[in-house]
Amino acid sequence: MIAIYTADSLLDAQLVQDLLTSAGIAAHVLGREAALPGETADGRIRVAVEDGEADLAHVMLQEWQTAPEDESFDLDESLKL
Repeated sequence: MIAIYTADSLLDAQLVQDLLTSAGIAAHVLGREAALPGETADGRIRVAVEDGEADLAHVMLQEWQTAPEDESFDLDESLKL
């Protein structure tokens, strides 16, 4: 297993995990508690994937991180039912 992303929060890690699992990549959040081995020295949390899926996961994360923001998104409008 290879750690491919270091998150600032559990929510951030879960977002990345969801992105990867929606593409069929088995992603795991490590470091949810101090006892888990995935936590870094500064308290961050890692997202890890299987060795054979690391390259694809890196590409997906790069595309996600560099994608332009959708400026037309209106939170107030999206909350209306």
